[in-house]
Amino acid sequence: MEKTRFYPPVWATAPFTYDVVRQWYVHDKSVKELVLKNAFLESYEVSELDLNITKLAVIDTDGNEQPIIDFPGQNSVKIKGMSSGHFLKSSDIVSWKPGTYSILRVYFDKENMEFIQGDGTVKTVSRFDYFDFTLEKELTLTKSEETEIKLWFDLAPKRGNNLFRLFNDWIKRKKELLPRLASDLG
Repeated sequence: MEKTRFYPPVWATAPFTYDVVRQWYVHDKSVKELVLKNAFLESYEVSELDLNITKLAVIDTDGNEQPIIDFPGQNSVKIKGMSSGHFLKSSDIVSWKPGTYSILRVYFDKENMEFIQGDGTVKTVSRFDYFDFTLEKELTLTKSEETEIKLWFDLAPKRGNNLFRLFNDWIKRKKELLPRLASDLG
């Protein structure tokens, strides 16, 4: 009996990778993708945020605040910019009231809040209770909607010299840990 070998084409996908199965059943659900900007974070060239988010709310053009999601407990959430390809997505369906929304407010706990700038420096800041992110395009809803949301944060991209800096810091640490041979010989 002769063996036959089968080589699938390179572009064939495995049927159960990532969340493909979930996407088969969500074709009828709507997903709102929101691109968010913050001028304060842009001025400091922040590329990542590490926050303990407690609540998300949207603010309409009249200044009325509508809560979207409450986060139980203290879970640290790492927020990265659009350039990294990361986003936050709601795990449940969120209900929206009719209106025109222009701002997303992110409430967080002041403890253990960190900014990571584009050059890799980490700063701890504890004077804010929330950040207001403006929506790139205003979101107008004419009727009550239940949808999932995807949040894309427009933050500064990381600079390319980070790998060199990490490698250089690693070498410096190794040198500090090794004993000096000159003192051992004497």
